[in-house]
Amino acid sequence: MLLVHVIWAVDRPRREPLGNVLRYVGAGVLAGALASGAEAMVWPLLSGLSDPGLAWPARFALVFFGVGLIEEACKFLWLYGAARADRALDEPFDWIVYSVSVALGFAALENMRVLWQGAQAGWARALFAVPVHALLGTLMGHHMARAMRDGPGTARRRGLLAIFEPAAWHALYDGLIFQMRVSPGFPTALFLGFLLLVVVLWSTAIRRTAALWHSEKDLPPPFLAPVQTLARLVGARGKSDEPPAAGGGGEG
Repeated sequence: MLLVHVIWAVDRPRREPLGNVLRYVGAGVLAGALASGAEAMVWPLLSGLSDPGLAWPARFALVFFGVGLIEEACKFLWLYGAARADRALDEPFDWIVYSVSVALGFAALENMRVLWQGAQAGWARALFAVPVHALLGTLMGHHMARAMRDGPGTARRRGLLAIFEPAAWHALYDGLIFQMRVSPGFPTALFLGFLLLVVVLWSTAIRRTAALWHSEKDLPPPFLAPVQTLARLVGARGKSDEPPAAGGGGEG
């Protein structure tokens, strides 16, 4: 809910109706339920993920088709369904707000399924899994925003990218986690690769969001908004503390 509030708050000066944002969060919960059912049907085919001898390309392919593509396609379907005839979705950056909201609703349902494992699982999801879902939602929303901005001629290509690019990132993320689980000892190189992947994903999402924001609103990136707002407030306070000029307010 904190991350939903952040992505909603940075969409200034025209913030989306909060009730509408929560509707997309609910759509994400339904997307999570749909993905859970689909994954349950294909999970017997993924039993090889626990095999330490499975080659990395094969592990990535299994995770891509059995987890990443299923989950991102379910998110996209519910995002697209909720967006149809949505009059509040009237500018490209709105796709970022609503796509992230769907992704975080999806993550909320996953939390309910995972957190019974204990506090350790909770911290891992808080620091990595939930933010990564938000970042994947950012990439999905970016492609839909570009389709809206660039015209209907790009809609099909951008729609496919909105599914397949997040699915590829998702598969890399989950694939490294599965690889670390089956590797003996503490796989330092794999863990460092995992951290590098998260950093690159953060950088990619922030760069694309900032570029879209600037091209649409011609304003500073939303991630810098709090700093610049504080600077303006400090500047205004400094001016108000200056003594009035002598001689009254007449014009010279």
